[in-house]
Amino acid sequence: MKKQTPIRPGSKLAAEFWEKGKIASCPVYDMHGHMGTWKGIYFPCAEPEDIVRHMDRAGVKLLVFAHHWSLFAPELGNQPAIEAVRKFPEHLRAYLSIDPHYPDIVARELAAFDGLRDVFVGLKFLADYHQVKLSAEPYRAPLEFADERRLPILLHTWGGSAYNGDEEIRKVVAKYPHVTFFLGHSLNNRWHEAIAIAKEFPNTYLELTSVPGARGVMEILCEGAGSAFSTAPTCRGSKSTRASARCFQPTSRKTTFITSCTATPNESWAGCELPGRRHAAPAAHRRASRGLVRRAREHAGRLPPRLGAGGGCH
Repeated sequence: MKKQTPIRPGSKLAAEFWEKGKIASCPVYDMHGHMGTWKGIYFPCAEPEDIVRHMDRAGVKLLVFAHHWSLFAPELGNQPAIEAVRKFPEHLRAYLSIDPHYPDIVARELAAFDGLRDVFVGLKFLADYHQVKLSAEPYRAPLEFADERRLPILLHTWGGSAYNGDEEIRKVVAKYPHVTFFLGHSLNNRWHEAIAIAKEFPNTYLELTSVPGARGVMEILCEGAGSAFSTAPTCRGSKSTRASARCFQPTSRKTTFITSCTATPNESWAGCELPGRRHAAPAAHRRASRGLVRRAREHAGRLPPRLGAGGGCH
């Protein structure tokens, strides 16, 4: 007779976890991760090699991530993410990070997206940090792009935010029904608002990064929005039968289905309006961008070719 586990007595999954430290019969597809150093968090596993090693230890089969440098250093663009995925194609896929302050760069990288489907599975918006509302004009082109291709978008969301709070989310998820929206952090601290959106809009799914640290929240989300999910094992046109993030197709009515072991555990941000500045990059954003580019130069000794007119750091 098998020894009872400390939690979930009688659960085969729990028993396997407590015995082996991971669950081979139920692989984890982590849909919210980050890579690359950033000043705002303690991030001991920032490089691809370290993250893949951490994934193997934790039983994560595939990680879909947004690179910090792509989010905050426009001059680098999404090249760091491409290099990481190409180095570890069995373990990694990426989101194309969108910085709404640089429309020329966004247009160019969206134009290259279809030729990089081995790397990118969808888009990543960080509206709170970039201080541009989800419903604002700079996000229109990426949203239309994703809607036409039925792509997922990982949204950073936060309760009470003027940029990606519940009001802004409702505007975009209603307007773009063919996009699958992952609500990153599930509107942290506004759990019932997140549940209401998930139940009202079939194209929205709750995401659990930053959630496990708050006691009782998992139970609230599962009870309110449901917890079942399924994935498609193959993609149309794919030569491989291995499940990957490209093949990920949530098919249940509603779920809180994504867990993360590599993403930021305690992100927080208090956004503020900038009167009289129309989509201007805040000074802090410009400083962070310059700092990341400088650190990338020191780390790699070189930068990818400059990203053309209209972009780059100030």
